[in-house]
Amino acid sequence: MLAEKQHRLHLAVIRLDARHPGLLLQQAWSRVQGLEANLTQKMNGKLIQLKQHFMQQLVTLHAVSPLATLDRGYAIATYRKKVLVDSQQVKEGDVIDVRLAKGRLVCEIHHAG
Repeated sequence: MLAEKQHRLHLAVIRLDARHPGLLLQQAWSRVQGLEANLTQKMNGKLIQLKQHFMQQLVTLHAVSPLATLDRGYAIATYRKKVLVDSQQVKEGDVIDVRLAKGRLVCEIHHAG
């Protein structure tokens, strides 16, 4: 009978030790640190992925940029701040702006049509 009570007491002590606030806190802290490391790793991975996607978008944007078109030797002609797409938009004597990749020209129309 005494041995049985000692055994039950021993089991109760073991259960109490397993639920000791210090031990529970230490286990919870370990889980938090593991979750933090996992979150940091996932955030860094996502950041790298987003940066790569952003760089691809920049390349695409530059390819269709009017400035990239100017770099290939084209120009943008404007008259009264409107882009010219047809020679009928101007007449002889009008002064237009021509934007180049490097600089701009102010030109007077001598022949339109």
